[in-house]
Amino acid sequence: MCIRDSLIIMRLLKIPPIKHIRDVLMAILFQCLQRTKYSLLLDLLKEHNIIEVLLSYSKFHEAHLSIIVLLQFFLIGYQMSPEVFHSCIPSFEKVLGQALKSNAFSEFYAKIVELLTIMIKLFTGYPVQYTKLIQLMNEVKEKFKIEVISDEEIDKVIRMNSWFNLTQQVSGIAVPISNQPATVNLKQNAKGYKGLVNLGNSISFISS
Repeated sequence: MCIRDSLIIMRLLKIPPIKHIRDVLMAILFQCLQRTKYSLLLDLLKEHNIIEVLLSYSKFHEAHLSIIVLLQFFLIGYQMSPEVFHSCIPSFEKVLGQALKSNAFSEFYAKIVELLTIMIKLFTGYPVQYTKLIQLMNEVKEKFKIEVISDEEIDKVIRMNSWFNLTQQVSGIAVPISNQPATVNLKQNAKGYKGLVNLGNSISFISS
């Protein structure tokens, strides 16, 4: 089942993950959590480079929310080692470069900056690897007046979205409903925009 699910996911990702594709993907992923099939998720991360695949669709505006939801699931969910995050830093730098070339504010870029802020907090202690990334993040934040979330909010997001905690939440749940993904509102004030107030859980469920 795991091998089949892995193939299904990668075939689905041969096209941009618009809403209906995202719904199917998240249903499969949460079923894997329900069965504690972590090997499939690790295979997607390490063998199929799913983060790189998702970021390759960053120019497709209709897929932006789906990309954020899926990046959140994989990057924040996998908290065992920084290797996966570090391997895709060049791709994130490319996305931030796109943001700096853009003349219009985009929620997607604000969410990317917030996600990266969380990941750097999650895997601290690598200043050399983060130097260019942080520089680009700061330039994007300055350009679009994006306020970062607090350390307290970051800690809450990290705690809530680990695969272990998500597994506990879906234990005994029969049917995942993925048509109500977490939405993130950007608030504009005198200083500018505020990004991911709370990434939260991306899937709602009904009990068995």
